[in-house]
Amino acid sequence: MAFPLNRSDAVWIAGLGGLAALLGLLAGIEPKLAIGASLGLAFLALAFSDLAVGLLCFVLISFLEFVLPAGSVLSLSKLAGLVITLSWLARIATNPRERTLFSDHPGATAILGALLGFGAISVLWSDSTSGTLVDLSRYLQVVALLVITYTALQTRDDVRRLVGVFVLGVAISAAYGLTHRPTVDVSGDAARLTSTVGDANAIAAFIVAGLALAGALAFGSKRGPLTRPALAFAAAVMLAAFIYTGSRSGVLSLTAALFATVAFAGKRRPQALAVSLVAAVVALGVFVTFAPASIKERIATASSGQVSEKEGRRSLWEVAWRMFEDQPVHGVGLGSFRTSSAHYVLEPGALTRSDLVIDEPQEPHNVYLQVLAEMGVIGESLFLCVLVFPIVSALRAARRFASAGDQDMELISRALAVAIIAFCVSNFFVPFTFNKLFWVLLGAGPALLAIARTELGGGAQERVEAA
Repeated sequence: MAFPLNRSDAVWIAGLGGLAALLGLLAGIEPKLAIGASLGLAFLALAFSDLAVGLLCFVLISFLEFVLPAGSVLSLSKLAGLVITLSWLARIATNPRERTLFSDHPGATAILGALLGFGAISVLWSDSTSGTLVDLSRYLQVVALLVITYTALQTRDDVRRLVGVFVLGVAISAAYGLTHRPTVDVSGDAARLTSTVGDANAIAAFIVAGLALAGALAFGSKRGPLTRPALAFAAAVMLAAFIYTGSRSGVLSLTAALFATVAFAGKRRPQALAVSLVAAVVALGVFVTFAPASIKERIATASSGQVSEKEGRRSLWEVAWRMFEDQPVHGVGLGSFRTSSAHYVLEPGALTRSDLVIDEPQEPHNVYLQVLAEMGVIGESLFLCVLVFPIVSALRAARRFASAGDQDMELISRALAVAIIAFCVSNFFVPFTFNKLFWVLLGAGPALLAIARTELGGGAQERVEAA
């Protein structure tokens, strides 16, 4: 039987045939490249057919960023980010009525634009034009992720999958850290766990956020028979890894998350208080029972090596504050902290670790101080608004879901707010300014509110007012 082909079908068949031939040729030359190309093409097809699925793949890749092969310019996570960006552009170009942050939240969009714009014009007074342009490009990338996440998460299932993939990613990163945990630290400090997302302090912040989101999934009503045991196992892996991080910032982040859990619980505050107390007791008991002596000593006391590290951080913070006092309104310029810091060493007041400013210039390891130093009160105000917007959106979504009796989505919304709070606390010690996964969570906040309005009712006028 003959099947007539039109010209379009013939072009597609010819194109796929040619692509298959090229992959076969590549496999004969270098099988690894052929496998990578095949996976890349599969991801490309997935991302363009379903933006939400593409985002989930991007999240998983980002969790493995530090252990996956990377080129000198582009890493796999950047390539994946480029693909989902192109998918998002194609989606809004072909569907003018597509849900976007720009149309639903013009106020928040204006704040994001003002932050980027102010960072751009700070090149006029910055000591490092290249530093300003580099950080501006990084801000553009993460803000784009927030915008893309908002469009990608269209349904509650999209959000559940994102939360599940995030928890899975944290568990994988924690397991990697446990299996690759160093036994001796060359600095003489406690041997601390690292992971696929960064150093000990970074994975500690991710674990706190992962525990909050895992709890929301575990206590929800819609789950399969193996969901709760799987989440319990993931939580155990995360908690074990958390112990070996020896992260003081992680402890503060966990404490803040427990307080936020109670504060954001609404009518479920008594249950949240009980769960938080049990979680705190379990965490403390596991730490006392299983933590190595060196980790216990690091958390409870300060060795000479840790004192040097702490004083170094204080020196950098002091320099950042001096910058703010010198230029309180507009700062010294985005991305110019390192180049400008040497100008503030000779001011009155000794710096214990001036080598971190002159010999090997470093960032202050405090996001809020760095933004204040580089962009002054104007930039700091805009940046804080960007962080507060997703938290408020998630909590508003939680109230809507609670009024509708939707326990699952209410718990996820509140847990997302707690997870963002945990990262915000960690930002005092660990810079998550340009962390892709953090900005994906920020984008999920307003997406949850949009889903609540779509599924539970809410007009377009209310969207504008909420911006």
